[in-house]
Amino acid sequence: MNKFCINELDKFLKYLGTNNYSKSTINGYYFGLKEFFHYLNKNKTSLINFKNQDIINFKKILIDKNSGQTVNSKIFAIKKYVEYLKEIKNINLNWNIDIIKTKTKKNIIPIKNINKLLNYVDKKTKNNIICERDKLLIKMLYYTGLRTKELLKIKPKNISDNILKLYNKNIILKYNFVNNINNYINKLKIKNEQYLFFSYASQKLNLSSHLTEKSVQDIFNKYKKIIDKNLSIIDLRSAYIGNFKEKLINIKFDKIYSHEIVKFNDDYLQLYNIK
Repeated sequence: MNKFCINELDKFLKYLGTNNYSKSTINGYYFGLKEFFHYLNKNKTSLINFKNQDIINFKKILIDKNSGQTVNSKIFAIKKYVEYLKEIKNINLNWNIDIIKTKTKKNIIPIKNINKLLNYVDKKTKNNIICERDKLLIKMLYYTGLRTKELLKIKPKNISDNILKLYNKNIILKYNFVNNINNYINKLKIKNEQYLFFSYASQKLNLSSHLTEKSVQDIFNKYKKIIDKNLSIIDLRSAYIGNFKEKLINIKFDKIYSHEIVKFNDDYLQLYNIK
């Protein structure tokens, strides 16, 4: 990687940090750009004179080894970096980057299928503790859209009234779902500093240790076949909003996810008597 790349990449990452980008986003941009710079070096193309075709060729390599979402995030890192050089550093090299996202199939899971999935968990899981945990795990993914690594860190102290507060996010929860969570906490006697999605190994309950991301994936894979064996956790996370797509409206709400514009479905409109 040449000196220009190293210096400007370092400044770009610091710029992201000062503009409240999360560590995971910054790391994703870093590794995506680093991989692209190595590709340019390998093909004897510098950052100064690369063209759209270089990005297209790089993208083809990524597609062979990565999911559509990963490809999109790495290509988007290039786009943000070029925008930074143009707008912040005033380095205009006449780039005209036309970045087209890789299309990925999105499966919309209706609520009736989620209920079917939860009933299947009841039938297939003999251990009541594991059964309750796995059902709440599925509901939490479906009703909040949280990433797996975020979901695993949830403790009772993060939930107040109908708000889930986690890191810089304040997520509105449905009232009946809050009741589900509270019943779960009381039934298993989970304390404020313990994890909702605990580990359970060798028939031993450990509320002070949470599941791993791989464990969550394994749990979902075990049950998803009752609906569709090709479903992914991303489908589950995005399904609830997608299912009410025709009824969504935009509302400005400061810092409720990490976005300025938030979309609420009918449940939330009723919650705040907005309808």
